[in-house]
Amino acid sequence: GCCSSFWKLIRQEPSHVGVVFERGRSKARLAIDPAYKATRDLKPAPADLKSQFPLVRRAAEAFGFTCVEVPDVEADDVIATYTRIAREVGRDVTIHSSDKDFAQLVSENVSMFDPLKKRKLGPEESLLKFGVPPEQMIDFLAMTGDTSDNIVGIKNIGPKKAAALLSRFGSLEAILQNADEITQIVMRDDIKRDGWKAAIAKTLVILDQHVAVDVPDIDIFSYSGFDRAKAIAFLEEMELVTLREEINEEMKEAA
Repeated sequence: GCCSSFWKLIRQEPSHVGVVFERGRSKARLAIDPAYKATRDLKPAPADLKSQFPLVRRAAEAFGFTCVEVPDVEADDVIATYTRIAREVGRDVTIHSSDKDFAQLVSENVSMFDPLKKRKLGPEESLLKFGVPPEQMIDFLAMTGDTSDNIVGIKNIGPKKAAALLSRFGSLEAILQNADEITQIVMRDDIKRDGWKAAIAKTLVILDQHVAVDVPDIDIFSYSGFDRAKAIAFLEEMELVTLREEINEEMKEAA
């Protein structure tokens, strides 16, 4: 699946491609909340999935992509940082991920692409999907929480309620300050009780767009194609016969 996604990406003729790997959790977020992502320790990734992580890197390199990682910095923050760098030099960016955290970066120049659902997410699509525009996604995520990252939001506040509240008040801070205006008693009590949790959650869900990267230049991801022999050799080793033949056939036609 990963190799197929890489091949589909190449066929779109991108000018730059970067693959970001993770090397540890954010020390800054752990300082805020030591329980951040603690649930992942209780249920680690299956062994058969872990064993494929090095193969993903080899696949990326076989297709000629530049791979980056920063110790003790989450991949999301590295992606956010390079997205900012790309925007500052006038580049359009597509983030290939289904992680809703990236929706906070979406703008006229930044979009997401879900490789599983094959769906692009720009500002309009983000509003339709989440009920809030990209500029409110941080508050939206803080209120709803994220069980996979062990981020606690406001109890009983799901996506629809969060979107409605943000539409009415504009921000998490305004919701907390004007909680007495909420007529639904249960919702009002939930917000008053758990508002502080959402405030902490907000500091956890914000992607850091200014982490220290070794090469703060988007051109390290410049892409001019891949070594066909290297890619085919990798696909043969992985016994990905169908994809190998597809690539061989298409490259012959293009020659």
